[in-house]
Amino acid sequence: GNYYVYVQCDIFNDVFEGAFEDNNNTVAAFPMVVGLTPPPDLTTTILQAPANALSSHVRAVMYGVVNNGATVTPNSGWSDNLYLSTNSVFDPAKSVQFASVVHYGALLPGAGYTNTIGAVLPDTYTGTNYIFVFSDAFNQVFELDKTNNVGAATNPVVIVSRPADLAPIASQAPAVANAGSAMLVSWSV
Repeated sequence: GNYYVYVQCDIFNDVFEGAFEDNNNTVAAFPMVVGLTPPPDLTTTILQAPANALSSHVRAVMYGVVNNGATVTPNSGWSDNLYLSTNSVFDPAKSVQFASVVHYGALLPGAGYTNTIGAVLPDTYTGTNYIFVFSDAFNQVFELDKTNNVGAATNPVVIVSRPADLAPIASQAPAVANAGSAMLVSWSV
């Protein structure tokens, strides 16, 4: 924006100037244009994601983050979060966060990092879901455009649940037992 430099001398009138007291203020004739330093711009891309997953098992997602901005990130740490959603468009209010990892280290312009983030899917989580990684999820890095901080997997992941089904297949116990006595019982599952 445009700013004018304003100079005021002797603001507390400590110097006696007699008839010249009225010329202590001046404003620059032309405005000074102050531009915003181009900020960093983190861009997130999912590099590898599963197409299928089992509930109660760990699934991992590999992603990359690049600073496509003109300056280094001013801070050296932020959080990257892994989300699953039944919607193909990311909405943090309608997505479930499964994992978070902290990135340490400032990023120069053009520099980046890759990381793998994994989570155990709950037994009850099933169906077709979409995977998202949200870099700098808590807005710790100043950027003008946060929309490219979310990377989406190119394919949905189909999560199925195959819970254990324990059933005894054989058991042996004595035909007669005495109260208060130990007895041997065996079984197979």
